[in-house]
Amino acid sequence: MGTNWTNSLAGQTSRTKLIQANSNRANIEFYNINTAAGGKKAGAQIVVFKGFLTSFSDTYNVNFNEEAAYGRMDPFRIYQNTVRTLSLAWDIPAWDADEARANLVASSELTKMLYPSYGGVKGHASIIGSPIIRLKFANIISKGDGLGNVTTSGLAGYIPNLVITPVVENGYFEERGGDRSGDDPPAGLRLYPKLLQMNCSFNVIHEDSLGWTRGDPKWRGEKSFPYGVDKRALKNELTKESVEVDGFVALPGSLAGQDASAVPPVEEPSAATAGTDPLSDSEKQARILEALTFKAGGGG
Repeated sequence: MGTNWTNSLAGQTSRTKLIQANSNRANIEFYNINTAAGGKKAGAQIVVFKGFLTSFSDTYNVNFNEEAAYGRMDPFRIYQNTVRTLSLAWDIPAWDADEARANLVASSELTKMLYPSYGGVKGHASIIGSPIIRLKFANIISKGDGLGNVTTSGLAGYIPNLVITPVVENGYFEERGGDRSGDDPPAGLRLYPKLLQMNCSFNVIHEDSLGWTRGDPKWRGEKSFPYGVDKRALKNELTKESVEVDGFVALPGSLAGQDASAVPPVEEPSAATAGTDPLSDSEKQARILEALTFKAGGGG
């Protein structure tokens, strides 16, 4: 059948299992904070989706209370808070029936994270934990520098709404009695969507007291807030430096930034131009560079 590229992107070795968290890959990861502690069977509940992100927005709302005063044109404005809300959507494709089933299980596990934790004696349980989640997508959605895993570098918050949409036009994989190897075959028919689309909002819970120190231009929170990078990173170049030739600066990635030997040779004059003065090799290279570069600081 060829290579399962959806598994290759996520680094998944077995399509019959849920994807494991991996800080080296751009997966969409959710972590249920309430499963971090508890009884002897407690364990971290983590759900990971492949990073087929289709939309993302990060909204900051700054709220003030306003009080009007007699004879004053503008009201008094008293700062209240800054609220951060994320909105994201992603696709979950399936290569085959096994992966489609794993995707449906993953979406079901995420849905369970929207409910609280209970404690107490049997028959008299009460809510002891709200459905608080950590969310991570590389450094774009993360806490601090975003280099850790979702349990340590995930952004804390809660999901006020979650939408799961099976794309009916793409169809389903079917599982009937006797199709599955091993134990627990289904008695009837089960359908696994070939493509799921999910979207949610995420209200961020700030874990640090963000702001500035008065009289000292010093940021009180993580220096890499909110996207895992800060101005210290600008000291190191990520791309090759531009090449300057006779006052012209080569566009990054253009042929002008290469060695002269790497520039394609200019065609010799044709019969139609015979009799004109031929260009020297240095003049040919100069014309090529002039065509591929722009004047430094002066536009075209």
